[in-house]
Amino acid sequence: MPEGLLLVTAVRLRIPAEGDLAVESYTTWPITQVGAAFGEWLVRAEAWLDAWTGVIRQPVTRIGTPLVLAALPSGDGGLAGVGTGGPVPVVIRGQRWATPEEVMAGFAAASSKLDIPLAHTVLRRSLVEFYAGEYRLCVIDACSAVEIALGAAITVHLHAHGLTDAETEQLLRLGSGIAQAFPVYRQLVGTGQSAVSRNRVIDQLADPRNRAVHAGEYPDETVAKRAIETADLLVQEAVPLPRPDAILRRTQARSRRRAHRRAAPEAPASDSWAQGPRAGPPSA
Repeated sequence: MPEGLLLVTAVRLRIPAEGDLAVESYTTWPITQVGAAFGEWLVRAEAWLDAWTGVIRQPVTRIGTPLVLAALPSGDGGLAGVGTGGPVPVVIRGQRWATPEEVMAGFAAASSKLDIPLAHTVLRRSLVEFYAGEYRLCVIDACSAVEIALGAAITVHLHAHGLTDAETEQLLRLGSGIAQAFPVYRQLVGTGQSAVSRNRVIDQLADPRNRAVHAGEYPDETVAKRAIETADLLVQEAVPLPRPDAILRRTQARSRRRAHRRAAPEAPASDSWAQGPRAGPPSA
């Protein structure tokens, strides 16, 4: 492992065995409950780490050729089993380790029940589909990720200018498709500028997605790769992923507020980080 990086192989949990978690000799219910809660926590933590590092954590396979099993005569008069084809594991290169700050921030976000923005989740899914050779699904999800990101950025902008939820929803309906939403986003949020042109959005996202959805077309690897590259630029621009230090500051501030309001009602069970960019030209 590279020097200065952190590898987490196990997490120790210490929980009071009392109340609903009291250990009884005849049931595994307490352990099941703890396992479910910890699993939910771990999914959140891994999502942040995956987004920061670009790692694809889940196993990825390609369908490949059909699995063929055969029994061939051997030299001693018997039969020898031979097989070929079937799912092929994908080796994904260029992934990096998480830094200690990223690990701490991911754990802190999970403990505060902060989810990564939905657009980044869908974008990550499209990347998994790309490596698996599912180019049709990849193009569809890449376009969906951008639509979600543009909608989130426009919503933040409109709310900041005093529009109500109902007014915002009505305006978003006018630009429900990516080809309609992008000019609205560029004009309102980007003050007329964006790292991606409208022609590129149509050529590499809108048109391939429409052909995949409505015509049943299966795009090739080049089309899917371009869709992901364009989607990544727009998602990062419209809904920038918070840095680990920003997550740590937010969770620490929340912990301090809770320490001063222990008698106040409990905070909502879930929270999402969906911050759009500030108005103005995007940074390079």
